[in-house]
Amino acid sequence: MADRARHPQLILRLVCLAACLFMIPLICVRTMPAMFLLYVAHQAFAVPIIGLTDAVAQERVWRGEDYGRLRVWGSFAFALSSLLLGQVLAARGRTDGDPLVPGFIAAALGLTFLTSFTMRGHGQRERPHAREISALLTDRRFLFILILAPLHWACTAPYHGFLGILFRDRQLPQTVLGSAFAVSVAAEMATLYFFRKLSTRFALAPLLTLAFAASAVRWWLIPIVHAPIWLVLLQATHALTFGVFWSSAMAWVGECVPPRLRATGQTLFTGVMYGVGNMTGMLGSGALYDASGGADLAFLVAGMLELVPLVLVATFGRRLDPVRPAI
Repeated sequence: MADRARHPQLILRLVCLAACLFMIPLICVRTMPAMFLLYVAHQAFAVPIIGLTDAVAQERVWRGEDYGRLRVWGSFAFALSSLLLGQVLAARGRTDGDPLVPGFIAAALGLTFLTSFTMRGHGQRERPHAREISALLTDRRFLFILILAPLHWACTAPYHGFLGILFRDRQLPQTVLGSAFAVSVAAEMATLYFFRKLSTRFALAPLLTLAFAASAVRWWLIPIVHAPIWLVLLQATHALTFGVFWSSAMAWVGECVPPRLRATGQTLFTGVMYGVGNMTGMLGSGALYDASGGADLAFLVAGMLELVPLVLVATFGRRLDPVRPAI
């Protein structure tokens, strides 16, 4: 729809508003069936926000802007909102579900809707045709990143969903968890900010290889390391696990996808990664937690599974890499 309309920012406004409206009832709904249906409707509109925003950002990248220095503000907003809302929730001290959480998400999405009116995306002058989508879906380079991304993202599920649970099970104070996420986001922001310089020295395939290798080591070390200070410092590898991975993947998609299909390509990428990758990773991590009574096994298995995208990109990456180093 965004590509056919030739103005992705218009569809972006629609999905931001719909995601906000479907989140508002979750403030007061208490039954599981109602919560499930509302959340499915909310996610149907919330997930495309990422791809559509990146599509508009890629237009600016084609005009010479630095994607990483645009994207770094997303990380900054995540860190700031997590810090502030965490303090507020701690002060409220509720042990049951706090309606402030969906209320905050709805408010943030409402602000996103209003902010989207300041975005000026200018799609291509000609509308894309169905045969162009078919051609994109047969592009081996694009299909390769559609395979790598969900595989890697599934392996990040223990970190995203169970790091806090692991810290709780080890009876570590909340300040340790907060420090761990602060180090992760700081490392991620630094990588995003300087990625353009990095990408002029190295091709994308070696960068992805480094990201997957570092991720495997990170997942294996988390169950082994018990000293709080080392657990916190270990999260600096988020610079590679997310920063290098995400920046490289965005550059890869940007090179594979024709300008007229930019929104289609970006939303396909984020939909497969967050949809398939996140769903399988979370379900698998939860099952491993239930089976073992702890999160350690989920991290160990994630480290082993991370070897799959690592072997794939090490074997086929250079052949399919759409970008070559500048040197």
